[in-house]
Amino acid sequence: MITLIFVIINFIFASDYFDKSIMNYPIQSKSLVANQKSDMLLSDTVDPNTYYVGPGDKFFLSLISNNITINEYLVVSPLGDLILPNLSLVNVDKLNLIETFKLIEDKYSKKFINIEFSMTLADIRKFKVEILGLLNSPLFITSNPLHTVSDVYNILKTKNISNINNKNISERNIILDRNNEKILIDMLGVKKTDYSFNPFLMEGDKLYIEPKREEIYIEGAINYKGSYEYTENESLYDFITLIGGFSINADTNNIKISRFSSDDEQIEIFINQYNDSKEIFLHPYDHINVQFIKNYKKRSFVTIEGEINTPGIYVLENDMTFENLLIESGGYTDFADSNKILINNNNFIEIRDPEFERIELIPPQNRSISEISYLKSRKIVKKGSMISKNTDITKKILKHKLNPNDIIKIPKLVRYVEIIGGINNPGLYPYSNNLTINDLIDLAGGKSKGATRKVYIINSLNQKNRVRKLTSSLRNGDVVFIETKQDMNLWNKLQESMGLMGQVATLIAVIQSAQNN
Repeated sequence: MITLIFVIINFIFASDYFDKSIMNYPIQSKSLVANQKSDMLLSDTVDPNTYYVGPGDKFFLSLISNNITINEYLVVSPLGDLILPNLSLVNVDKLNLIETFKLIEDKYSKKFINIEFSMTLADIRKFKVEILGLLNSPLFITSNPLHTVSDVYNILKTKNISNINNKNISERNIILDRNNEKILIDMLGVKKTDYSFNPFLMEGDKLYIEPKREEIYIEGAINYKGSYEYTENESLYDFITLIGGFSINADTNNIKISRFSSDDEQIEIFINQYNDSKEIFLHPYDHINVQFIKNYKKRSFVTIEGEINTPGIYVLENDMTFENLLIESGGYTDFADSNKILINNNNFIEIRDPEFERIELIPPQNRSISEISYLKSRKIVKKGSMISKNTDITKKILKHKLNPNDIIKIPKLVRYVEIIGGINNPGLYPYSNNLTINDLIDLAGGKSKGATRKVYIINSLNQKNRVRKLTSSLRNGDVVFIETKQDMNLWNKLQESMGLMGQVATLIAVIQSAQNN
């Protein structure tokens, strides 16, 4: 009877029609735990062929057979062993994941029949990497098997460690000590290329990283110019390739190296054929200069805007004049003021004005009349600009040759004159031919009660001139200013006169004293 019951139970468990999940509810809950999220941040999935197992790695094992069910976490011991449930101890140290899974599956297959085997890496171990060379004592950084040398180097560069200058850490002369084998690692190569040696770290690895010492310099037609750490036995060809190569306008057959032949003497090495650079090895403190191809695809531009039919940027051709540009851009619009032209060139703004700077350093009360006039004139006109509101001058300008980066603006035609000051109705008034100052005063309602006889015209060039005859004709854009009595400060004028008389008296006294002696 007992034998019959055993046969029936064995048949049920072995049957494909039996739903094992009904009898295995606790096992399901463990499977959910097995799919928990790891604390490890990964940039990619783990490659089972290159990941090597070590102490601290955590696995999840799921195994079902006719007479056993296992759902367990397994952790590699400090000796590299795994204790397999219902089996024995097995050593997996330094095996990759494929080899580890195969070894364990074979172990269970030899003891149990009809097994369903699943195993995965649940969490990754951590270990310390020893850093030597930066301090008097070793420095330890926490790492894991998915960290490369560059990962630990970047942690070291960004970590705030006292007595370590992060900017002065060597990046081209790093030594990885693995099982007493010394391997040179070049971080510059790792950053610039995909094929540089950058191994994953293992327990027991040591990194020798020292402060930067010797450098080389490269300037000119190069993509990434600047200073770089020197490393031994590197050719000029390999170095330029490593740092990103030449710029598109480089003259690769015109390279010069300035090299110290002694502590205070230099020699120059010229490379006229780039292939020769494969045989030229760099020395500490070499200064490399790569020449540009002269005028490589170089062109200059000018800009025309405003009341022009086709405004925009144009290529500056040889001996191109303002008139040529005007024709090429389609000429004036119907609203253009052809008698005026505004020219600007920002290149001139950067040119220093030593005279202006000198005068600004002088206290205002000590400036001469000419110095005050210079400051006023300089501030009125924007540096690098030219404005012509005169028909004759504009015609002459159109014959002038253009400069690179000239910006030409054609203004809109506006016909007006303005009157301000001692006038009843100041403001803008329409301009017409043969309009006189008297005509404008009449249009503006006549002079106000506070007006004086002094009348000034400020023309389009910002020049202020007193007018004696009110019958004088006006030009388009003129501003008429009628001085008022409140503008006249008699006390200030008296002070100016007394000061001038005092200076004259002092000068006379000095002359007389000199004659008496």
